[in-house]
Amino acid sequence: MNWLTPLASLLGAVVGASVGASLTHFLIARREAAKITRDLKYLALRIAFLLEHFTVACASSLLDAKNYDGSNGAIGTKLENLPELAAFPLDGDYSVFERPLLTQVLSFRLKVESANHSIAFEQNLSGEREAHGACQAVCLRMGLEASKLADAVRNAYHLAPFELETTLWDYKAYLKRQRGLKRTIDLANSATDA
Repeated sequence: MNWLTPLASLLGAVVGASVGASLTHFLIARREAAKITRDLKYLALRIAFLLEHFTVACASSLLDAKNYDGSNGAIGTKLENLPELAAFPLDGDYSVFERPLLTQVLSFRLKVESANHSIAFEQNLSGEREAHGACQAVCLRMGLEASKLADAVRNAYHLAPFELETTLWDYKAYLKRQRGLKRTIDLANSATDA
């Protein structure tokens, strides 16, 4: 009977150590998963803000261009290129970002650069006046696309909506109104051309 006591103690120690190690591993894994989720949400928030900042800049540029057109250049600014899209964060772990959404986010910068090249081409080909109108159309389209993409990022990571639209200026509604006006004008122009 004496040899059973040390064996029982040894077995108890082994089981206790195994349970303790498993519990410690579980808690560490859970803490790491929570940290990854927290970091991912922070990265998503930063990206959403950059896209929303670009959207607001597009809406503001369009408003300046409309003022320029309406005042024959007395107020506002001629639109010659898109607003600058700030650099995306370099310190985030993009590997945990949803792949399709990450593809859209990272390719958006290429779309902005391509749009600016097409505006420059239009300016070289047709002159400043036509480029100004083309830039307004591209700025409107890219602003709406950035807004849609920012909303997708916020929805994917359950982030609160951007509050500027409800407190200061509803830039999204402004862009949507401008899109509606542009469609109406385009339809009227196509009807007169036919």
